[in-house]
Amino acid sequence: MEGNPLSQEQVKLFAYMLDAEKRKIAFDAWKKEFGPLLASAQEGAKYYEELLNYVRQSDNPEIVRDFEARFFHLLPTIKEEISIQLLNGLEEALVTTQQPVEVGE
Repeated sequence: MEGNPLSQEQVKLFAYMLDAEKRKIAFDAWKKEFGPLLASAQEGAKYYEELLNYVRQSDNPEIVRDFEARFFHLLPTIKEEISIQLLNGLEEALVTTQQPVEVGE
């Protein structure tokens, strides 16, 4: 892969991840660390892309496939995201809409 050379830590990590069992251990740790960030409706896709780009630097399709299989499902679904946006929009409309007040005679 072209671009910045890998750091020593990346080289060690990607060598460690060549073994499927060790890769599972590493991804277990990542899931614990990054799972809540990936599940965020606001930022999840951004964090997923950053991690995916990091994993792609391994130039190992098996590691990338395992990452995608393991972490993609943590992202909020489009339906959930649309529902959240719709509810936020409705709430905003209700809060900002002023109801006319009738004064009794």
